[in-house]
Amino acid sequence: MTTPESALHTATVARKCAFAQRMITAYRELYLEASFDLTMIRHSLMRNGYDFRARAPREGVTMTDDMQWEVDRIENLKWVIEECCLFMERAGDWRKDLLLLEMEDVERDEAEAKAEAEKIRMRELELEEEKGVDGSEEVAN
Repeated sequence: MTTPESALHTATVARKCAFAQRMITAYRELYLEASFDLTMIRHSLMRNGYDFRARAPREGVTMTDDMQWEVDRIENLKWVIEECCLFMERAGDWRKDLLLLEMEDVERDEAEAKAEAEKIRMRELELEEEKGVDGSEEVAN
């Protein structure tokens, strides 16, 4: 038996879950964009003679301001990627918790509805028994 309060609660949970999903989608898009940029910058640096293992230009290659800017940008993109992963995980956990709470609410509502239906059924049986007893007395008179 759905009450207006439980319907409102379900709608609220649905909105919050949709918001969490939009957050996950937005962070996923940012993650993909940052990953792509990171890959492009790494390729550019490698073509220009940067050695990532040594974290410095190869021998005979001078570190330019543009190369240094790209190295710094790589560090920033790594941070963005880590933050995106963290926020996607948090939003996913929040969404999962909301869904679990909603499932518990639905199960509780179903149990309450079954209990209420059982009460009604028992009351109807009692009324039928009373009518049966009353009806048999009338037939005898």
